Amino acid sequence: MRFKQSSDTKGFTLIELLVVIAIIGILSAVVLTSLTSARKKGRDARRLEDLKSIANNIAIAHNGTSPSTLGCTTALASSCSAPNLNLSAFTDPGVDAGAAACAFNASAVCNYVIGKASTNLAAGATTEDYRVCAYLEAGGGPIAVAGMVQVSNVSNGTLIAGCS
Repeated sequence: MRFKQSSDTKGFTLIELLVVIAIIGILSAVVLTSLTSARKKGRDARRLEDLKSIANNIAIAHNGTSPSTLGCTTALASSCSAPNLNLSAFTDPGVDAGAAACAFNASAVCNYVIGKASTNLAAGATTEDYRVCAYLEAGGGPIAVAGMVQVSNVSNGTLIAGCS
């Protein structure tokens, strides 16, 4: 008994399968790169909103007659707690809550820092003399590039690039 060999084989060759797997790998690498960029921009949007909210909270806490202390125990904005003011919820979305506060020349993500605007972030910020700084990973909103950004009493709550 002879078996008949068919010339029309069904299925894919090994080369065809490898080509498809390589294409899927390339596409997934492109998608993951785009997601990383989107995550950075999302965290930057949150940072900008946090800075605006901090400035609004400080403006609300100001009683209009005399400057009152913000009650900050460290350089971290989240350490400030005074009558009608609680900034404990404001921490950078890209770092752990216990991470270090930003410095003037920070080049990486760090926690929001607060201090006096008149004396380069010295301790003792008040409702009429404050500056809050953060680091943007990709830039966003009115600040188009990565780097330090600030909001202060001098800027009337408007975001400004840099923290000096």
